[in-house]
Amino acid sequence: KKENTSEDGKFRVFDHPNHNDFQHQDFQRDGLNDRESAIMDLASINAATDNFSETNLLGQGGFGPVYK
Repeated sequence: KKENTSEDGKFRVFDHPNHNDFQHQDFQRDGLNDRESAIMDLASINAATDNFSETNLLGQGGFGPVYK
C-alpha cells in the first residue's frame, strides 16, 4: 500500500489518527465513498491551487497551509 507517498502521487485527505467511524458514516449518509472522494492526485491539487500559489493561500491550519 503506497498511500500518502510522493511515489504514487496521491494523498488521502482523511488518513489521520483522528479519522473516526463518525466521519466515515457521514460520507456513507451523504452517499459518498471516502475512498473515491478523498483521494486526489498531485496534478489535480496543483491545478486547484495554481501550483500552491501564495495568492490562493487562505491561512495556516493545524496541519499546515490552507489554500482555496
